[in-house]
Amino acid sequence: MRKVRIFLILLFTICISALYGADADIEKFFSENKDKIWSLNPQQVSIVLGVNLKAQDEFDNIMRYNIKESKDRITFKDMNIAEMLFYFKQRKLQSVLVSFYNRGDSGKIEEKRFLDIQKTVTKFITSVLQCQKTTVENVKFDKSVVQSVKYTDDFSDYILQFSRRSKSPEYIQLKIYPSGKSVALKKTIRADVNLKSLKENVKKSDGNVRYLDIPMVNQGQKGYCAAATVERIMKYYGAEVDQQIIAQIAQSDSARGTNAEILFNVIEKNSAKLNVKVEKVMTEKIFSNVSNFKRFHDVYNDFAAKKKYKRYKFKKLLSSSGKDRTFDFNTFFNVYFYDAFLKARMEDEKNYDRFKVAIRNSINNGVPLIWIAFVFEKSKPGQRIGNVTLHMNIINGCDGLKSIIYTDSWGKGHERKFMRMQDAWARTLMLAKIMPK
Repeated sequence: MRKVRIFLILLFTICISALYGADADIEKFFSENKDKIWSLNPQQVSIVLGVNLKAQDEFDNIMRYNIKESKDRITFKDMNIAEMLFYFKQRKLQSVLVSFYNRGDSGKIEEKRFLDIQKTVTKFITSVLQCQKTTVENVKFDKSVVQSVKYTDDFSDYILQFSRRSKSPEYIQLKIYPSGKSVALKKTIRADVNLKSLKENVKKSDGNVRYLDIPMVNQGQKGYCAAATVERIMKYYGAEVDQQIIAQIAQSDSARGTNAEILFNVIEKNSAKLNVKVEKVMTEKIFSNVSNFKRFHDVYNDFAAKKKYKRYKFKKLLSSSGKDRTFDFNTFFNVYFYDAFLKARMEDEKNYDRFKVAIRNSINNGVPLIWIAFVFEKSKPGQRIGNVTLHMNIINGCDGLKSIIYTDSWGKGHERKFMRMQDAWARTLMLAKIMPK
């Protein structure tokens, strides 16, 4: 009876925190539970920590806290924790990631503050948890250096990882594993799978549906869709590299995102360290320069006329003239009607067929595709498309040649989503693969 009352009190505390927010102390959580932390299930972690954690995948194998998305606050000394991730297997905790600072969630900080955080965390590990330092590793990525320091006690391995890019602070995080379960940094960032064995990952359902289960990541409110996409694919290939490392080496901006060409070049340059290679499957050239886009615009105008939609002269939609003439996608998409735009895109039958076959073949071989595409405000007949943004996500399945299955890096509920093949083609700028060597 006493255990029931205690559980109800804890449950009541969690419910109240959902309404008003709660505070949790990292130091207290780890110091008081170091001997039993690896026996906790997802619900127990939330209760013991004292905050609401959100499930990030359909199996509740990942629970997450993020400072920008929670009413709760997890603190350490005089700072708020940016993010925490708890990973489970068969409902038992397997590892924990504590992000004390990362540029994407926390913004830029001075070097002195960065060093102060690092020293404070180190003191906590050595003095409060009474762990011993065992290993120090450094891995270089161009102008970036990732440093990793391993500490141990009888219960856990504590991996303190921090990095800068050109002396600019990037992140400080602590990865915690059951004793003896951590892996060296150089090994965790490498893909560790046989390319031929990936066919075994293909799952089948109704009719011609084929799909791949890609480990979920939630990029949160950061413009890290590219970094999160690469993290998920690398985890699918057995690596543990996370989006903070990818964002750093690819020079991602939390507001403006990532330049895909820089990202792919960086991965190729560091292919030996990551044990992967990049293959650009196809790039849609009509959006690459003014001349190509003008030819497409003329085709669009023909279909717009058939629908009795207003036609627009190309020059009037340009932002300048002469040699300096450029086009802003939003200027055009704000006047384009989706059904006429779709008809114009479908005129390129040869590349549309290539697109369909490339997706089907890649999925059948167990290889996910990086998909860079426009996100439309509206996409129904008779609607103007409106403003567009660019987004990178993953095509992880298909229904024959009829539709794609894709996944966004936004947590639970975004594992498998369907879109008609022709609608996917209409949005596409690039398909690419990251594959094990």
